[in-house]
Amino acid sequence: MVGLMVSQVMRNDTPALSGPISVSTRDTVSTAARLLEVADIQQVPVLDEEGHLVGVVTRRDLRAALPRSDAEIHREVTDDVVPAVLGRHAADVKVDVHNRTVTLYGGVDERSACERLARSVERVEGVESVVNVLSYRHDGIAPGRYPLP
Repeated sequence: MVGLMVSQVMRNDTPALSGPISVSTRDTVSTAARLLEVADIQQVPVLDEEGHLVGVVTRRDLRAALPRSDAEIHREVTDDVVPAVLGRHAADVKVDVHNRTVTLYGGVDERSACERLARSVERVEGVESVVNVLSYRHDGIAPGRYPLP
């Protein structure tokens, strides 16, 4: 590993993106939000007109700048996100939204589904935080970690 160069291990197979990923201080907030979504990244460098780094913008920064109503967030989470993650088990989950904080109630079969749903909800535009109080029946992530006596 000592003699390896970055060029030998880097990936350059991302067809939708070419060159370093960044935004300009002149780009709109919605442009930056789309870039984060397309590139599937959490933050992006911000460059000035000369190409110098002047800061970083994160998904959280963008969510705060693009507030959505609790009703809009509830609709997207309930109608789109929960069914996409849980499929036919979507009815087992209840969603509450208050001040852009989403609380997930109910139960799912697998711990991995519980965590996957919470991560998906965190990515919904306008969501500031997620309170995950879902229960699960099986722990496929760390099975047998705490064996019963």
